[in-house]
Amino acid sequence: MGKSHAHNTSFNYQMQLGSIDIEFVEYFEKCLKKEYPDIKFSRRIRSTNDGAFKVKTAKPFFETRVSSKSIVSDLLECNIMDILNSNENVQRMYLRGIFDSEASVYCHFTSPSEGTLRQLDFEIKDYTLAVNVKKLLEMQGIQPLFDVRNTGYIRLRLVNRKNLLLFQNLIGFTIERKQRKLKECLDSYKGVLP
Repeated sequence: MGKSHAHNTSFNYQMQLGSIDIEFVEYFEKCLKKEYPDIKFSRRIRSTNDGAFKVKTAKPFFETRVSSKSIVSDLLECNIMDILNSNENVQRMYLRGIFDSEASVYCHFTSPSEGTLRQLDFEIKDYTLAVNVKKLLEMQGIQPLFDVRNTGYIRLRLVNRKNLLLFQNLIGFTIERKQRKLKECLDSYKGVLP
C-alpha cells in the first residue's frame, strides 16, 4: 500500500503505516492483532503539512509502527502472486486495503450538459502493481478504466453505476468517509437510466 512501508536494517525491523483516516490505521492494527496477539504498536500524530508536501488545510496524519523481525519478515514475504492465486475473500480484502489507502471517490455536479461526475479513482506509480490491481478488479467482474498519466502515475477509474455498485457490494471501504461518499455517488443515480 502506498502510504505504508516495511524495511529492515542491521539494527531492527520496522513497518509503518500512515493515513489521515484514523479508522484505517485502527483497522490495520486490528487485523495484525488477530494474527499476532502479542503485537505492540507505537503511534504518533503529526500534521499533513510536515515534510515536503504542503496542503491548504492541514489535517492530522496518524501513523502506527511495529518493530518485530518475525512480523515484518512475514509481511515482506507476501507478494501479489500470492494474492492473485488466493480465494475471492483474500483478494477482496487486499483490494479493500489498497482502495482504503489510495483511492478517492468523486461525486459532483459539473454542468447541465455534462451532468454529474461519479467515479472512484486510484493512482499509483508502480505499473506492475496497477496492472495486478486491474486484474484483481476484473476477477471480481469490475471493469476499470486504465491510463498512464503524463505525471508517470497510473490511474484506474471506476465510472459507471454497475462498477461502483459491484465495488460497494464486493469490496467496499473500511473508512466511513469513503463509504458515505460512495453511497452518495450511488444514490445520485436514482431516477437516472443505467
